[in-house]
Amino acid sequence: MFRPPEHPLILSVLIGVGTQIITMLFLSIIFAWLSFEDENNRATFVTSLLVFFIFMGIFAGYYSARMYKLFKGINWLRCTLLTAMIYPISIFTVFLIIDISLAMEESSASVRTSEIFVLKFLGWICGYF
Repeated sequence: MFRPPEHPLILSVLIGVGTQIITMLFLSIIFAWLSFEDENNRATFVTSLLVFFIFMGIFAGYYSARMYKLFKGINWLRCTLLTAMIYPISIFTVFLIIDISLAMEESSASVRTSEIFVLKFLGWICGYF
């Protein structure tokens, strides 16, 4: 009953990412409730979501490493690196697949290739992707 899970690394990473997303959403709801965001300008809300997501990475790394150490894990650095990379990489992959399918249909909703490279470069600078 009180044994560690079979895959403590994966569980710890998922707990860390979940902590990051929940705290990001909680802060966003609080800021929207206090009317810090302009209702007419959605770009500020999206920017605040991205900033909160980046800063809540601190909590994600802490909680995932702490949980991994609780399960007697040895390589906690690998755990924090996976926590920092697994969610942004999966979201970017889904975005890329949808964008490629939109570009194949010649839709105006597809993102230009130069903008994708700029996003990739900014993500690389911030430590993600």
